[in-house]
Amino acid sequence: MSQPSHSAAVPHAGETPFRFVHCADVHLDAPFRCASDDVRARLHDAGRAAFLRVADLCLAEHVHALLIAGDLFDDERLTFATEEFLLEQVGRLAAAGIHVVIACGNHDSGGRDGRAARLAWPTSRVTLVTGHEPQIIAITACDGALVGRAIAAGHADERDGSNLAALFPAGNGAVPTVGLLHARVAEAAGMERHPAVAPCTLADLAATGYDYWALGHVHGRQELRASDAPAGSGPLACYAGTLIGHHAGETGARGALLVTVPAPVAGQPRGAVTAEFRPLAGVRWETLDVPDLAAIADLSALRASVTEAFLRLAGPDAADGGQRWMLRVELSGPCPAAAELQRDELLEELSEQLCAELLPAGVLALQLVECGVHRPVALGSHRGQPHVLGLSLQVIDELASDEALLARLAPGALAGCDGGDEAAKRAYLRSLLHGIDSAAGESLLKESA
Repeated sequence: MSQPSHSAAVPHAGETPFRFVHCADVHLDAPFRCASDDVRARLHDAGRAAFLRVADLCLAEHVHALLIAGDLFDDERLTFATEEFLLEQVGRLAAAGIHVVIACGNHDSGGRDGRAARLAWPTSRVTLVTGHEPQIIAITACDGALVGRAIAAGHADERDGSNLAALFPAGNGAVPTVGLLHARVAEAAGMERHPAVAPCTLADLAATGYDYWALGHVHGRQELRASDAPAGSGPLACYAGTLIGHHAGETGARGALLVTVPAPVAGQPRGAVTAEFRPLAGVRWETLDVPDLAAIADLSALRASVTEAFLRLAGPDAADGGQRWMLRVELSGPCPAAAELQRDELLEELSEQLCAELLPAGVLALQLVECGVHRPVALGSHRGQPHVLGLSLQVIDELASDEALLARLAPGALAGCDGGDEAAKRAYLRSLLHGIDSAAGESLLKESA
């Protein structure tokens, strides 16, 4: 395995843009949340297939490097077959003159007892960064010309709570520079769902002056920019997201980023960094909402509606695209067939039927989930009546329309509202009341029944 340079004296780069693929959170051999053994096996194979596409993308685009921002695999879960596959793909890239830089994350930590440090990585153009000290890796083209540098730090264990970003050296404006790190950035969307591994802020990253930060750990793909960055400027930092979704919470297309960092040209403004998403996952998780359940009177109509919603998402040529789907269908709101949809055994049977029908379109698994389906309630006939529901509806109607009453009931602090403007607070309270009349009607009529 090649050794990174620790010297800050890096020569000036030429005029060739620095091009690389950035991926993260591959989690090879991680378990999948799925009841079917057959589907689990297909998901396992899909993880390897996605990484094969990463290697193919690097070769097809003639990039200079593949930067992997942690969690390439799940440590001791890594099978020998996947280990052999992984080393083969990394070897393909190294043999083609493409640098591979791997910054260890919390799932593939680089400590002495970790699997990452024990693998027989290729000895040329492959750098595994296992510890806190940022390593400087000069990235060269096949002809030996310097095109950029990657500065990376890794994790020696799975519970690293230190701010590694604060350890990175300042950038060198003469050389396109990319930071590579597995970390939780405070400003990232969804960061609260991930452990506080190498916690840092966007300001920590911006302070280095790097052209790009290739990040891992937060599983949602996103681009972070400094609040004072000029419009149209290149991305300061990107999470590539998981290479493939692993459960129903990781929806949408998954893949890697193809990044171009322009070379500095004397006397000219620096060009914008571009990060182009490339979908590479052969399996995609999605949650479908079935619209207008109120018009669905029977299970046959529900099946037709679910099929229509899926085809809108996947497109009419779903079967020809090679994409496979893991679907969760959430059912909520008023529906004439509510009684049937509240029976677990019927939902399970219907899920299996729909999955079989949509199998030619690439659906591997489908689960119908009841999330508050209820029978339609005709509230008009109960308003103004001298019973509990009629009185409840009267109070709800008065509350929604009486500004003074809303103001008296509004607490000093209200979750989801900053409370600075009284009119805005009342409007927010009215939005919370939306649909409460139907909910009250359903609840009281159900108790009565």
